[in-house]
Amino acid sequence: MKRIPFDWKGQAHLADELCRPVKDVTAQIDTIGRPSSITLWRADGTGLRIQSEMHDLAERIEVGILRFETVLTAYKDEQLGDASGAFNAELKALKMEITESGTIAESGFILRTVEGLELLVLASASPYFLWTSGVFTMREEFKPEYPLKNYQIVAV
Repeated sequence: MKRIPFDWKGQAHLADELCRPVKDVTAQIDTIGRPSSITLWRADGTGLRIQSEMHDLAERIEVGILRFETVLTAYKDEQLGDASGAFNAELKALKMEITESGTIAESGFILRTVEGLELLVLASASPYFLWTSGVFTMREEFKPEYPLKNYQIVAV
């Protein structure tokens, strides 16, 4: 079975980056309310920006994975999410994988606090957009790429 992993080229392990406390969460939102990127901001001023990247598997079949990069500045039009400091503590990161046409794609993740609050970021049904839950309230119902029950949740 083929595997398409998260796109991460940073020095540290991605699991370590995802488990770092999050001070703020911002998103770049398009004109109809869809997020095209999410940035997890840390107390040291660095951010972990997440975007969706689509991969064609066959004609009319594609899967989204997440691309991560470390950033020092926000996009000028990013909106602040309502994290209320809940994620600025110990976090557990879980990966969401989807199996499609003989391929396993790393399509999303869940950050879970010790209190059980969750931030979910997942490739969406529209190319290059994200679906989020737990921090942003979307103006319209926005669907993940596949039904949530189809994803396998595993350790990062």
